[in-house]
Amino acid sequence: MGPRSALWERLPAFVWVVDAQGRILHTQSDDVRRWGMRIEVHMHPRWWDAFVYQARSREAMVRALDAALHGRPTYDLQVDRASHSGGRLALRAHVVPISWPPQAATTEGAGAAQPAAMVLDTIASARELLETEHLRQRKAYYKALVEVNPNFIWACDEHFRFTFVSRRACRELYGYAVEELIGVSLSVLLDPGVDQTEARQALASLRQGKILRDREMTQITRDGRRVAVHLSAVGLTGPNGVFTGALGIIVDITALRQREASLADALRVERSLLDSAGQAIAVIKDNAVARCNEAFLGLLQREAREIERMRVVDLFADSADWVGLCGSADRAARSERAIVREVKMRRLAPGLASEQIVWCQLTLRAIDPGEYVLVAADIDSIRRREAHAMFDARHDELTGLANRRLFAERAQAVLAAGALRNTGCAVVVIDLDGFKGINDRYGHQAGDVVLREMARRLLRVVRPQDTVARYGGDEFALLIPDAGSRRDVEAIASRLLDELARPLEIEGNGTHVLSASVGIAMAQEAGRDMPWLFNLADRAMYEAKNAGGNRTVFAADVAVSEPPPPVAGALRGVLGRAA
Repeated sequence: MGPRSALWERLPAFVWVVDAQGRILHTQSDDVRRWGMRIEVHMHPRWWDAFVYQARSREAMVRALDAALHGRPTYDLQVDRASHSGGRLALRAHVVPISWPPQAATTEGAGAAQPAAMVLDTIASARELLETEHLRQRKAYYKALVEVNPNFIWACDEHFRFTFVSRRACRELYGYAVEELIGVSLSVLLDPGVDQTEARQALASLRQGKILRDREMTQITRDGRRVAVHLSAVGLTGPNGVFTGALGIIVDITALRQREASLADALRVERSLLDSAGQAIAVIKDNAVARCNEAFLGLLQREAREIERMRVVDLFADSADWVGLCGSADRAARSERAIVREVKMRRLAPGLASEQIVWCQLTLRAIDPGEYVLVAADIDSIRRREAHAMFDARHDELTGLANRRLFAERAQAVLAAGALRNTGCAVVVIDLDGFKGINDRYGHQAGDVVLREMARRLLRVVRPQDTVARYGGDEFALLIPDAGSRRDVEAIASRLLDELARPLEIEGNGTHVLSASVGIAMAQEAGRDMPWLFNLADRAMYEAKNAGGNRTVFAADVAVSEPPPPVAGALRGVLGRAA
């Protein structure tokens, strides 16, 4: 102890030693109070009792001490703890493993050396503190960017086990909680029902330093749903050039592929019709139809005499379209090319005197000044199918309400607009009371009837600018822009409860009365972070349900406590007992 103690005494630092039970065995300083130690070392206090650390610093010390007790040192750890007078001590700590001599061990461990951790604290400089704060701000900024990104951002180790996954995409794309994927192989996302040889080879090529860009793969969600994705990734290497892991991003292209498939199917149908009926062709001269075939007349549902009397511009829903087409065709003619555009045209509704607007794909070639050849194809059904596919991608299939994706998009827009106009909004979470009993007793078909009726009732109560979404099961969400005061929102919630509580006739199963538990979070009270607002509203809803249901609870009236700091490894049980 002599030489080591003499060395410690000459250092402008505070040295203290901790055993595996968290007890301080030794300190080396002229004035322990100056370093914020509140209990003398001869009492062998637990370190969390002897020092008062800021919450994040305490978590960092827990991890560092646990690592040191397992033989892994931690250097240059920036921590904050309270001084003896209650001020702030900004410290740089080094935590290293040490084998404490048997003569200094406590009674339980006497006679044998014990693993311990030695902590060397020094006062952090102003420059270090400034750099640390800048680093903290940058980390918070980048973390926020990652968390709001709808794409799946990930990192893995050399065995392709996840070490990081972005929370939003983890939940919304794959249905997993972050904790369920950390430490798990990336292969858990690969669809076992599809040949994944190429996908596995592509991932393995990261070990050779190759970069993957938009590699298409078929993956599977937690509930067994297949998703098409583009995967991009880059391998990481250590100082010796050995592969240590990878960083990557996964983009969901399922909706895109479904849309392409829908369009391809629609085009195949349309192509068959055109092959059998012939293309619609017309010659346009001096802004009039000089001649056309039967297919063109059939496309517009007009007689030849009627077409001859009309100006071509009158066949278009927007007259500016024809003017633009002619200008583009004239310019393309200089290089002997035609143009292809999709425009809206007017045609007579079958059996009616009124007109209807249809989408057509036009191929137009200028042959002389003021003279053109026009080939038209009816793509109205394709457009309608595309619109239907887009609607399905953003709405709940059972109720027709907005789905989570559409609700999130509108919520972000409302919150951004509210920030600019300094107006508030409210997020409402609604859960049906008693639905499970009906669903279990009468079956899913009866449950679906109830959900569709409740969706209709919700739509009857809200305003046109409000958004009602189904979030899954019997849970609904309501977004109220320009919400006004709490009293205004409470009035809306009261009407919701009254409407949902009206008797409901289930065919063949009698009349039933359901109620709802409603939780509300106001942006004026809780801020404009959408995930946080929804979380608060969800908690408030559970408060309403726990209180018996059929009531409204505001998030501002619910106490929200911070979760306890995570405790690592060998100190977890000790700290749990100390708390």
